[in-house]
Amino acid sequence: MSTWYSSRYRARSCAVFWTWVAPMSIYTVIYERDPEGWWIARIRAVPGVHSNGRTIEEAQRRVREALSLAVDDADDAELVDDVRLPKELRQLVRDQRAARAHAAREQRRATDLERTAARRLTDEMNLSLRDVGALLGVSHQMIRKLVHGPIEAPLNETALGGASVARDAAPNTAHPQGSRRRRRATR
Repeated sequence: MSTWYSSRYRARSCAVFWTWVAPMSIYTVIYERDPEGWWIARIRAVPGVHSNGRTIEEAQRRVREALSLAVDDADDAELVDDVRLPKELRQLVRDQRAARAHAAREQRRATDLERTAARRLTDEMNLSLRDVGALLGVSHQMIRKLVHGPIEAPLNETALGGASVARDAAPNTAHPQGSRRRRRATR
């Protein structure tokens, strides 16, 4: 089965180019723990492809190497991990993942509420950033980011008028020694 994708060349023309993209192979890797503590990794769909490792990551690398000896597309193939655990521990891992996903959703919700509260407190009540930070239990710097967005540095040299910050920055002349860096005393 193959897939065709179109991409539009936007430089000067409106020509549409069609590119043939071969579908990526998907292999399920079964991981089992042996009595000596090694992870045994095998791919049932490809006979003879198996490997082992002290950690799951090591077994993943090694089974991909073993797969590359059997098929041509091993480097581009998607490997789906099926780690075999006892039923009780498998359920515990599922519960942990669900709790982590729930915590991430709640963190996003808390951040949205924090942003809304910070903006309304500064706009409607004209509170200072420090007062809003004290009310919400975060720093005034975080309130500034929530209300005004992060302060971003220029991304490239053209935004600076051609000067590079790292190479062309002038020394800090506000400090008596010209720089805030401490110099090592040499004897």
